[in-house]
Amino acid sequence: MNQAGKLAISNLRACHSDFNKFHEQLKILFTKWLPEAHARIVHENFEDFALWFDIQKRQFIDEFTKPIMLKNEERVKSERADILRLEMEKFLRCLSEMVDKHRIALSAERRKTIRKDAYGMEIGYKKWVEHVRYFTTKVVTIPEPLDFSSFDFVSFIDNLLLRENENEGGGGHPPFDEKMTGLDFEAFCEGELIRLGWSVFRTSYTGDQGVDLIASLGFTRVAIQCKRYSAPVGNQAIQEIAAGMKYESCDHGVVVTTSSFTRSAIALADANRVVLIHFSQLNKLAELLGLQNSRK
Repeated sequence: MNQAGKLAISNLRACHSDFNKFHEQLKILFTKWLPEAHARIVHENFEDFALWFDIQKRQFIDEFTKPIMLKNEERVKSERADILRLEMEKFLRCLSEMVDKHRIALSAERRKTIRKDAYGMEIGYKKWVEHVRYFTTKVVTIPEPLDFSSFDFVSFIDNLLLRENENEGGGGHPPFDEKMTGLDFEAFCEGELIRLGWSVFRTSYTGDQGVDLIASLGFTRVAIQCKRYSAPVGNQAIQEIAAGMKYESCDHGVVVTTSSFTRSAIALADANRVVLIHFSQLNKLAELLGLQNSRK
């Protein structure tokens, strides 16, 4: 039996106890009233007796019945509040399970909508709020009696996503996973670079001119393209980052991948001063670019 059922049974027993008390009190009053009632019937007319009986009845209600009714009303209010609290806790547990179930999709959507500007400030938060509203109204169903109008779903989901990433050893960003999407891989690279001391700006999801991340160390700006590939990366990625590097006024261009590069791509990269690395080499990026504050 769930908590709501146990609570209802407990209150039902309390009501039964109050009814028994009411019944006993009523018997005592009738025993007390009978002699006087008999005497009044004999010596008074019916109207006077009816008036007396009505007064006695009202006194009984004021002295005993009203307190019980008020007590029951308070019990009912308390019971409803407890049931709503249990239902809200149950819903939040279900919401946590749904966030965990759709964590990859939610994380990808958050990374797609929220990015950091050149000053490290998050922008695009309004779109993420709109997506959370969509998730909590279309994907998750809020039970009818519950009122979550003032509940901060955005912070709740943000905290859950951050906690999951930290539990998996991501230090606040997702760890590498063979099943991660291209957006997940971008977030992984961004997190690794931040951990290594770089300032990272994520470009917009569309119209990024082939540049996914702009990483800065000191006065050096690096345009980075992240390729979550299983096959070797070809010439197109090199052409895109070479053009994007100039467009974004960066000092270096880098393509980082989960795979390898074709011979043609390597030759084109050498001709355009583009650095090609495997994601496992991110901790040596500063060194590969010849920067002074390199981290090994």
